[in-house]
Amino acid sequence: MNRFELFDGGSIKALTLNGHKINFRQDEYRGFQFLITKNDREFPIVLDNNLTAEFEGLIFKLAYEILGGTLKVTCKIENTNDFDYNAQKISVRLGIDCYMQGFPQWDECLFPTMLRCEKTHFWGYFSSPGGNVLGVCSPDAVASWSLDYNRAQYGDENHVGHRIYSAVIDFFSTYRQPSRHPQNLQRLSAHETKVINFYLLQLDNTSALNKFVSDYALAPYIECENYTLEIGDKLSVSTDAEKLCILSPDNCQVDNFSTVTKTGYYKIIAEKKGKISEAIIYVRAPYEFYIKNAAKACFEAQQKPATHTESWYGFFSAFAYLKYYKDEALLRKTITQFDNLISVLYQGEKLEPDEKMLPGRIQNHAGAISVLCDAYEVTKDIKYLNYATRLGDYLMTYQASDGSYRNGDGTHYTCVIYIAKSLLELSDAEKDIYPEKSKIHFESVKAAIADLVLKKDNIETEGEQTFEDGMISCEALQIAFYALHDDTVRDSYANVAEFILKKHRCLELTEIPDARMRGATLRFWESMYDILIDRNMMISPHGWTSWKTYATYYLYLLTGKYEYLRETMDTIGTCMQCIDLESGKLRWGFVVDPSLKVNQFLSIGGGTLHERVIGEEHLDMISYWWKSDNTKIVKGFAFPHRNIVRGEYEGGCCDNDVHENFKCLEEVALNNSFVHQIGNEFKKYNCDFSATDGKIKVETTVENLYFYSETDAEILVNSLPYKVNAGLNHIKL
Repeated sequence: MNRFELFDGGSIKALTLNGHKINFRQDEYRGFQFLITKNDREFPIVLDNNLTAEFEGLIFKLAYEILGGTLKVTCKIENTNDFDYNAQKISVRLGIDCYMQGFPQWDECLFPTMLRCEKTHFWGYFSSPGGNVLGVCSPDAVASWSLDYNRAQYGDENHVGHRIYSAVIDFFSTYRQPSRHPQNLQRLSAHETKVINFYLLQLDNTSALNKFVSDYALAPYIECENYTLEIGDKLSVSTDAEKLCILSPDNCQVDNFSTVTKTGYYKIIAEKKGKISEAIIYVRAPYEFYIKNAAKACFEAQQKPATHTESWYGFFSAFAYLKYYKDEALLRKTITQFDNLISVLYQGEKLEPDEKMLPGRIQNHAGAISVLCDAYEVTKDIKYLNYATRLGDYLMTYQASDGSYRNGDGTHYTCVIYIAKSLLELSDAEKDIYPEKSKIHFESVKAAIADLVLKKDNIETEGEQTFEDGMISCEALQIAFYALHDDTVRDSYANVAEFILKKHRCLELTEIPDARMRGATLRFWESMYDILIDRNMMISPHGWTSWKTYATYYLYLLTGKYEYLRETMDTIGTCMQCIDLESGKLRWGFVVDPSLKVNQFLSIGGGTLHERVIGEEHLDMISYWWKSDNTKIVKGFAFPHRNIVRGEYEGGCCDNDVHENFKCLEEVALNNSFVHQIGNEFKKYNCDFSATDGKIKVETTVENLYFYSETDAEILVNSLPYKVNAGLNHIKL
């Protein structure tokens, strides 16, 4: 069944494609709706009953048509003036309803998972937690796109800014655009007529995007086996293009399937019948480069005693580096500064949180537990384990009768960051020293995870309720992490973790052909709190992207499914790009939105907001220069209005959450190698591999090898013989 119904004025009231109801906005965000932006004000164009309107000499017209199971929407704009029409933007709002309010409403709500402009066309898709996928594309070039974020404010009214109304496509825009976009769509010339056709199609799954883009955008589609490679790996690009050009980081043309020899970005350009598509592959440096520079950044971008654990996450990177690399000077510096942090945040022998630290913000204490366990592992100083144990007991005072951990207001907080994972890390650290405490904390986690398995995604989160990236990824990772600890529920809990992660796919860039974002999760409200920019934007990767990486890693260990391994390594590679290859400097995250006008908090004048256009770029941290007094607790962030508040907010920000990526690197990949057999092929990561004359050889410099074999076999690892069984084997070297 395929049908549509329109409002007076031409916006879609109802749409059904192939039996699926597609929800559209019924308010001022409805669409399709033409828009003009002038002087930073958006003017909706109201169409008459003939779906036509005139505005300042421009004629607008919409037309709808069902073609099989596809909705075709034709947008026509004619400039009748004798002069070029100048505006900041000429756009159309799609009107697809993306506003996720709560369980179970969000299950069928379509999130704008991926939108992408190419020089000659546009494509992307919306998807829901329930698994619906709506493809949207145009065979015509458009200037840009943007999202209708809800009001981003943290003040006396309430905490909002965690939802999206719909999406907007810009036909023309005067804002700076990424180089992949058309660069000549800034204005509608005198007497020019612009016709843009859109096609909306309900897809069975994201695997159907290839055919959809080929059939309706008439463009080549690019797929790469891996988006992050190591030196010595081979390129592997699949496309239906007539011409394929691959450029190395030094802009030299290389062949498909050739061995990569330089770190950096490889640009892929595919052409078919005049249509051009682009992709990016990243060749990484050795992991040591990233963890070393992240540890360095721990002290250059200040770690602050603050009301938010995100303000001092850099100690994870410092301790992670010190686990594997001897550096006495760095160790002394780390211990001195970490001890100061703990003494400011927590008071007395019982290690009670200072009242200024927001005691009911329990993710702070969970974060402290995790980093204290790292400090204990590096130094073997029992005081750090004792501190962590006391905090574990304190954290349990916030555990409800249903097993969930709840904040000071009683909100379900098990999945705000990862309370249960932190306690399970503590239980692991306590086993040999305090076995009874270890058991107590394990039983606490067991109850919390049982609650998650029962509730699934019907839980709560910090701030405005929505189908929130971190809430869902932290749920999947914690269930899977616990399953690795308890064989009695291993398979059943792994199934639940897979179910949760599958729902989370609508919030992941799993299909974007761009290594800078590949596998990253979609998070759009952290810019205000982390680097004090005054508006929302999609930051992917953000530090919290690594919560999904833990989940895919644990699920690989539980199931042996190669797709989890491939995704884990691609997403790790995406997150490592927060370290600049040339300078080694740590950046905060990558903004996906192609072109946003913002007020950015810069070091000029000691920290002031400055108007800029940003898009598709890594954004710098502010903790390199925005400093606090390390002898007292600073509030986590200053809400970014025109005059940044000083005093108790001085230096307050949460940009050190980027260090979650390096905490994840240490656990998942820094000291691990992987080889996975698929038929006659072997996929390898972080090691050298060969299979000649029936002999399988692995060479690695790290301590752990995970080898998935389809049969029982004998292999050589660093020239020593090992027997492996069918399935996933862990070899401790």
